[in-house]
Amino acid sequence: MTFGIGYYMAFRDPYANKNIVILGMIGKLAFATIFIGNMIVSPGQIPTFFVIPVVGDVIFAVLFEMFLNFAKKAGNR
Repeated sequence: MTFGIGYYMAFRDPYANKNIVILGMIGKLAFATIFIGNMIVSPGQIPTFFVIPVVGDVIFAVLFEMFLNFAKKAGNR
């Protein structure tokens, strides 16, 4: 729920809330890394279709990075 509130705040004013976007990116990557690590350590215990949300989180992290690069090039508005 906390991340959802942060994403909403970033949505309302993305340039003023770039730090929240950075935290969101870190959170998404941390979750994906831990989840994939758990799948490697204990194979067969976690259904493979759970990889789909992990891939979604990685995609969101890439999109967040693209936004931050765009904001940096746009002159930090």
